[in-house]
Amino acid sequence: MSDPRFIALKLAALPEGDRRWLLRQLTKAERQQIQPGLVEALTLSPAALLRALEAAAPDEAASTAAPLQNAELAPLRSAAGAKVVALMSVLPISCTALLLEKGPWPWGNELNISLTSDERRTLPKALIAVRGRVSPRFEALLFEQIGSALADTAGIGAKARNSQFDKILGD
Repeated sequence: MSDPRFIALKLAALPEGDRRWLLRQLTKAERQQIQPGLVEALTLSPAALLRALEAAAPDEAASTAAPLQNAELAPLRSAAGAKVVALMSVLPISCTALLLEKGPWPWGNELNISLTSDERRTLPKALIAVRGRVSPRFEALLFEQIGSALADTAGIGAKARNSQFDKILGD
């Protein structure tokens, strides 16, 4: 087993049913290796769990997301907070998680406050779920589209999050 602590953290980020199923697939010795780390990981807040996962991630996992250039993020940095909140209210929580990860943003607190408590709790798990499955190219295109949409958010209302994006991103 490569890194029992990292595996325990990844298991803690999964829904309980998935975690139990995966644990049943392991040998007794493997479960015993993971158990102490899993017990500890399950006590962490979602934000602390995300930080622990990032710190424990192998180098190759950390290198899967190429950093975006400042020029690509400039339209987002200069956007009005109300426009960002309106746009992100119709996008899946995965997009919000990816966007907030690139911060700090001038409107970051405003966006965080606009989220429901369930959405705030879901952010770390949504980020974990999409990280590694979203290529740097897709991420750049996503942020480019968000920046373009911020230029014209007049037609955006308080709709439910777009389930098609959720299906694509795996939410």
